[in-house]
Amino acid sequence: MNKQISHDLQVAEVFTTLSVIIIQKEMPLSIATAGAMKPLMYKYKSQSISELNITGMLLGISEDSTYHQLELEMEHNDKILFYSDGYTETLNSKTKEMLSTEDMISVLKKTGCTEKTDIKEFEETYIKDFNITSFDDDRTLLLISKSK
Repeated sequence: MNKQISHDLQVAEVFTTLSVIIIQKEMPLSIATAGAMKPLMYKYKSQSISELNITGMLLGISEDSTYHQLELEMEHNDKILFYSDGYTETLNSKTKEMLSTEDMISVLKKTGCTEKTDIKEFEETYIKDFNITSFDDDRTLLLISKSK
């Protein structure tokens, strides 16, 4: 896919975020990303969150770019949150400070500890907690949760 996109003359229209997620029952979760924010992994048992160290160059920048795959074992109620920079590159309307990955982590800690985390609830909590009145960029959220 990257090779084909790199031949497009409209380089300004590179894909800024793309994640490929392969889910097979009873197998590790496989992830590869191109230009995406580092996904967040919520471990239910320990109630800990870590950034997954998987990134790749934006699609279409270089024909020779290679992309790596990360395989993850997930336990019951573990969650992975994928999000675009539209969430972190917005302002807290009260403090006028730009938000960050740490802000995403704080909301995932708050909403991820339940058996059923609702992505709509996550976004509503994020908007409320950080006084967001509008987003200047497009945004995408994807939450994957391991169930029994």
